[in-house]
Amino acid sequence: MEKSVILKKLQHSELHFKIAIAVSATCYSSEARALNYLGSFSYGKHTMDTKELLLTAEEEKMAAVIVEHSATYLMAVQLDEILEKLFPNRFEHSNRRIQNGARIVRLIRNAYAHDPLSPTWLKIPSSWRNQVYNVDEIISLNTNNLEGKKLERMDYGGPISLLRLLQYFRCLIEKE
Repeated sequence: MEKSVILKKLQHSELHFKIAIAVSATCYSSEARALNYLGSFSYGKHTMDTKELLLTAEEEKMAAVIVEHSATYLMAVQLDEILEKLFPNRFEHSNRRIQNGARIVRLIRNAYAHDPLSPTWLKIPSSWRNQVYNVDEIISLNTNNLEGKKLERMDYGGPISLLRLLQYFRCLIEKE
């Protein structure tokens, strides 16, 4: 995979996350509907009108949280795919930052994979259990007793930690 393609994928993941945060902030800063709606939307042979598209203020807030949640999942999936291509032996890489970052990303991706709206820590390899994985002051994951538990964003420091990890790897790739 070309470096420019990799960087574009990371940039798009970052943009998705940032727009999710902006939508969330917009929706939560208003008691009324915060978003603008199209009069109609069509794609192919299907069309929806405003009545079908319109959300209540509460639905907008709920949807904003879901968009932020899915943006976190997208970052984990995209970063895992890129690290796999760049560092085929990433889980045993000599650079501990790459190794730990790759393990954290894979575990987060796995947690979301089977139930994206209610992620659970699953398929943690036995050799990865009861370990603490850190990448500098960016992100940290303690796998002690995580298997089978509901993912809590603070388990790994939250979505901004994952964004910072993505940015860390993007900078690393840009330097190569």
